[in-house]
Amino acid sequence: MMFVPFLTLIIVIPVTFLAIGPVMNGLSNALAGGTQALWGFSPVIAGVIMGAFWQVIVIFGLHYASIPILINNIATLGTDPVNAVLGMTVMALAGSGFGYALKQKKKEAKAEGLSCAFVGGGIAGGFLAASGAAMQGFGNGGIFQTFMMISPTDPINVVWFGMSSAVAFAVSGVLCFFVTKADEA
Repeated sequence: MMFVPFLTLIIVIPVTFLAIGPVMNGLSNALAGGTQALWGFSPVIAGVIMGAFWQVIVIFGLHYASIPILINNIATLGTDPVNAVLGMTVMALAGSGFGYALKQKKKEAKAEGLSCAFVGGGIAGGFLAASGAAMQGFGNGGIFQTFMMISPTDPINVVWFGMSSAVAFAVSGVLCFFVTKADEA
């Protein structure tokens, strides 16, 4: 048994570098390129799709290929509308967790609420993309994203973000409340 960790590393490291790494790198690059193409075609459609599925992309670690695009938008355009939309997924997750928790009676079950966010994130992402709002800096989503939405030249930018956040939270919360089965008390 003392050789198992060593043998595991001897097998896994080459497989990771020679097979898994290149496949995931190609998939990440394809997603980043697809995101750019979709945003160029229709920001609203891109906002709906990205707002709905961004957390799935994050779960698999494929979001790292998009970070250079987001930073490049800030560097070349001065703002980034794509990352603004991605922040809607955080608000949708918060809303779904809240809706789930409201439905449950057991304390343990209340703490588990994380589903039903895709629809709320998609609707809010499309709404925010249609508004043309953009982040003024690079950073994470959620409530702290509000500060990055404050624009010296476009004061309505932060209002669009606030309304979109409310939509993400409310839609996901209501959906999760009605779709989730209540636990037994």
